[in-house]
Amino acid sequence: MIQLASRFWEVWHTAACQVLFSLGVGFGYHIHLATLNQFRNNIFRDAILLTSINVVSSLYFGMMVFSAIGHLAYNTNTRVENVVRVSEVVE
Repeated sequence: MIQLASRFWEVWHTAACQVLFSLGVGFGYHIHLATLNQFRNNIFRDAILLTSINVVSSLYFGMMVFSAIGHLAYNTNTRVENVVRVSEVVE
């Protein structure tokens, strides 16, 4: 049971790292756009909007990928573990 809980938190930690990484990819671009903003721009709204778009797009594309994998497993009449090669996470 403890091993399962440890794995659960490891998965959520990896997901949180991925969200931060995906936000950080365009960080230089965001700094450039920030220089074009007016002085009294609502930065809180922009941050919430950017993060929300990132989360929604990650969920959407995640559903697309995993539904395609599930469909492939269904059509080949195998388990998902046999369709996808499992490898270690590179951190």
